[in-house]
Amino acid sequence: KALLPVLSALFSLLLVGVHCENKESADKPIDLTQFENEEGFKCKQDVPTLTIGDIFVADNHTLEQVQREHPVFILGMSDSECVECCKGEIILAQVKRLFEMGEIEYQGKAIPIVRIDLDKHYHMVQETGIEVEGVPRLYLYLEGSYYVFYEGDNLNLFLLFLNKHLYPLAELKNEKQIEAFIHAKVEWVESTPFYKVKYRSIQTLFPQIKKIVRVVAFVSDRKKYSKQIENFRNVSRELGIRTDLR
Repeated sequence: KALLPVLSALFSLLLVGVHCENKESADKPIDLTQFENEEGFKCKQDVPTLTIGDIFVADNHTLEQVQREHPVFILGMSDSECVECCKGEIILAQVKRLFEMGEIEYQGKAIPIVRIDLDKHYHMVQETGIEVEGVPRLYLYLEGSYYVFYEGDNLNLFLLFLNKHLYPLAELKNEKQIEAFIHAKVEWVESTPFYKVKYRSIQTLFPQIKKIVRVVAFVSDRKKYSKQIENFRNVSRELGIRTDLR
């Protein structure tokens, strides 16, 4: 409640909580329902590496065209010569399934999934400047930049990564939401349009985070401080990879 008087400030940033504790698709369509609740996924003959995707890129011209036509897309980098890389298909299959079911969306539609075979197109990837430290690797392409997802293959963690880049600022509308947001011991429940049905919790992963940082900006005049808000948004997007920060 002590925070409420600060709302009268013209503009301020306040650290409020630190709690330390392209190729053709497969001949037959893939049944994405098999990935919904599957654990211990193993490579299968009918779901090889680089199977799941909407657009398969084989040259710079195609990639540039994709970037022009799709200002936002998910990039799945893999390697057709990597035996174990087919395990990376499961998270993409799950994401694709959620888009098809209408559980997640961005600006009213699904985000396309783009694929690149690093084994066949390594030099092309080098020319694009996309950072590659290993495969399989997931990225979000947004407004001309590639954001790398480093946190393995946890579906809900990847969805949170997407959400925090698409919507880098969580808008708090009342005292109750402010108090819930700064309660660092409790996972913040996102309410952005990305989660059309409901927020998908990172569950048991949240208690493992040693430090939770919540940053709040109080703004009295959106128009007057639009530049500062945009700067805040850009910084938040760059830091979107950090699970501990919102």
